[in-house]
Amino acid sequence: MSHRHICITLLIAASSFLSVSAGAEPNEPFTSGWYVGAGFSYNDIYIYDDACYGCYGSAEYGKSDGSGTLTAGFRATEYLAIEGTYISQSSLTWDRNVLMFDDFFEPYFVDAQVELTSYQVSVLGILSGRVWEGYLRLGLAFWDAQSDLSVTLLGTGVTVPSLVDRSGEDFLFGIGGGRAFGDNWQIRLDYAFFAIDDALLGLNDPYEAYADYATLQMIKRFGSD
Repeated sequence: MSHRHICITLLIAASSFLSVSAGAEPNEPFTSGWYVGAGFSYNDIYIYDDACYGCYGSAEYGKSDGSGTLTAGFRATEYLAIEGTYISQSSLTWDRNVLMFDDFFEPYFVDAQVELTSYQVSVLGILSGRVWEGYLRLGLAFWDAQSDLSVTLLGTGVTVPSLVDRSGEDFLFGIGGGRAFGDNWQIRLDYAFFAIDDALLGLNDPYEAYADYATLQMIKRFGSD
């Protein structure tokens, strides 16, 4: 089961539990003010074949890992919010053994153990309701990663280890949804992705490296007062 399916299942389960135990829906929709949140995140890395021009089937995922997440934001209007998010370090493995070629057209396989942390600043476009909300996210991810990389040349069987340390800033895109409980609490599920340095996975063209995550958080809303 992928981390997306796990988070969606947990969101449904948590919503059902809270709706029974709390039983309270907000009297009014939350339209402005500060909020903070905390929860957990399932993170992953994958490669994408740019020569495929957008076909999803070309993506090859690694092995995901969980981590903690913190969020703070300000709801400026009913339809817009600005927030910052921290995703703590996760240990991600990419060893899908996708056959690739170097600059001399020699085939090779890659095994990468990546430690990844990110800070994010984003703008949320909100489809607002009294109980349920939907989100579109656009922002910047400031990420830091270290990769314990092993490249095996298929022709010779020689494995070349290396340690790759990279950091960067890349555009972040995502979607999400949330359910309010009372006037002050919300449970929220988000999914987002951003590009990372190809060198972390030992890639050449046409492959590109990405990180993605799915977070499940409890949000405390303070309002505009």
